[in-house]
Amino acid sequence: MSQGLLKSKEIYKYEDSYYYSLESIILTLAILALCRVKNIEQIKNVRSGEIGRLIGMDRIPESKCLRDKVHYLAKQNKATQWNEELMELWKDGITDHTDGELILYVDGHVSIYNGYKATLAAKYISRQKLCLSATSEYWVNDGDSLPYMVVTGELNEKLQEIIIHQIIPQLIKVGYIKSIEDPLTHPQTPQCTLVFDREAYDFDFFDKLWDQYRVAIITYRKYVKDKWADADFTPYEIMDNENKSTMYLCEKDYERNSKKYREIRKLGTSGHQTSIITTHPTMNILHIALYMFNRWTQENFFKYMMANYNFDQIIEYGTESIDPEIKIVNPHL
Repeated sequence: MSQGLLKSKEIYKYEDSYYYSLESIILTLAILALCRVKNIEQIKNVRSGEIGRLIGMDRIPESKCLRDKVHYLAKQNKATQWNEELMELWKDGITDHTDGELILYVDGHVSIYNGYKATLAAKYISRQKLCLSATSEYWVNDGDSLPYMVVTGELNEKLQEIIIHQIIPQLIKVGYIKSIEDPLTHPQTPQCTLVFDREAYDFDFFDKLWDQYRVAIITYRKYVKDKWADADFTPYEIMDNENKSTMYLCEKDYERNSKKYREIRKLGTSGHQTSIITTHPTMNILHIALYMFNRWTQENFFKYMMANYNFDQIIEYGTESIDPEIKIVNPHL
C-alpha cells in the first residue's frame, strides 16, 4: 500500500454505481497475485469469502465480473501514466544506499509467442537455444533489482534504441535526469548510471549518453585480446552472502579515437580476466565491479517472476496495429 497501489484511484475513471469499487478491484488483483493466483480464471479455486473479508466485502468478484472490470480499466490506456506516478513516488528511495547515486539495471526479456494471429520476427531464446517467434520487453530495475519501468518492443528494436528513444525520455519526464544544454560547461558528474550487458556495446552510444544527458554506463568490454600482468591486480575484501572473500581488481585507461575511458578488470582464480568499461569519472573501482557482477539479481528477478507470476503469459488474445513509420531491415535483401 505504501508503494502507491491505490494511486490508481487518481488516474482511472470508474463508475460509482458499480457494486465493487475501484479500490476493491485493485486490492483483489493485488491479493490474488500475492496468493500466486496466476490468472483470473483460477479464482474459481480460491475461497472468495475469506479473501473478500480482506477487502472489506462479503466476497471477491467472480471471474467474469473481474475480467470485465480489468477490460474496462485497460481500455483507458493509462498504465503508462500510472507507472509515471509511481516513479515520482519512488524517486526518493531509488538512489543507491552506499553512493547516493542513481543506479539502474537495463536488460531485455524475451517472451515466446505461440499464437497465430500475429506474424512476429524470430528471436533467439537463450534458455531454449532456439530462434522462435517472440516479443521483447526491456526492464529497468534499481540496484536491489526492484522493477521501475518496462518498455515493450514492437518489432526488432535494439537495446540502444530503447534506451535513447524510450527510457531516457521517460526518466526526463518524471524528473530523474535532465537534458544537457552545453556539455563543455556542465559539471562532470553523472545524473544516472546505467548497467547493461554487451547488447548495447557501442562507444558512440556511450559518448552520446554522456554528452547529451550526463548518463554514465557500466558494461562488459568486447573484443579483449591482451592480458594484464597478474602483479598489477590489487586485492579487495568483499562480503559475499555474509562471508568474506577477496576480489582482485585493476584499473587502467582505455583510449579510443582520442577519448579515454576507464577499464577495470577482475582476475579470476583460473587466470581469466573479465574486462569492464565505464564512462563514470569518479566511482570507486570496487563499486564499479560489484554493480557489474550484480547483474545476476535482475536475471533472478526474471526467473522469480516466471516461476511465481506467470511472467510470460500472453496478456490477451488479440492484435494491435503498430506505428506505420517504423523502419526495419528488409528480410528479403
